[in-house]
Amino acid sequence: MFGLFGKQELENGTFNNTLIASLGESVRRESRLPTEEELLDLIASLIGNKKLTASQVNSARLCAVTCEMESFGDEIRPLIKEFQKELPQGGHENYDKIIELLSRRAIIVTDEQIAFAKQYGLKM
Repeated sequence: MFGLFGKQELENGTFNNTLIASLGESVRRESRLPTEEELLDLIASLIGNKKLTASQVNSARLCAVTCEMESFGDEIRPLIKEFQKELPQGGHENYDKIIELLSRRAIIVTDEQIAFAKQYGLKM
C-alpha cells in the first residue's frame, strides 16, 4: 500500500495538509475522528500516485492514537469544525491552530521546523 516502487514521495507540507484534510473529512462525514485504518485510507485516497515516507505513516498512526485520547479529541474536533466553516471564505486562523496543536504534540513536523534543523546540520 505505501512505499510502492516508482512513486514519488509526498512532500512534508503536502502531507501535513493531507492529514488535516483527512481528519476534517472524517469529522464531516462521520461526526467523529478516524481510526488508524480509516485515517490511512483517507490519506491514501487523497495522495493519488504519491507514496508516504515511513515517518509520515508513523505520524498518521500517532495522530490516530492521539485522537483516541479524550482530551486531544475534545481539543482538535472544534478546531476542525471551525476550520471547515472558515475555509470557503479563505480563512486560515483555525488551520494555523490545528498545525500548532499537531506540531506541539510532535505528530507533524512543519516546514519551518525542518528548515531550522537543516540550518544547523540536523537531519530530519
